Amino acid sequence: MGTNDAALSLRLASGRNQVKAADLKQKHHPYEEWVKMRQKIREADIRRNTRTKTISGFLRTVMPDTATSNFTRRPPPLPPSQS
Repeated sequence: MGTNDAALSLRLASGRNQVKAADLKQKHHPYEEWVKMRQKIREADIRRNTRTKTISGFLRTVMPDTATSNFTRRPPPLPPSQS
């Protein structure tokens, strides 16, 4: 404990000049809050991109690739011949 901490604890214990717990916390500068928010936004972007890539990879394995292959339509089946 430093000298400032000891003096503060003595003031709190004596009851004079009571300091609220909220006053003991240092208030963050708005830029620090922005940095935290920016990091959360970046992490959310990474999660969203990862989820999108996972879904698109799954769809590529499940669905046929009709856009790049030589997909030709089959003619409709012939009706059964009546003899």
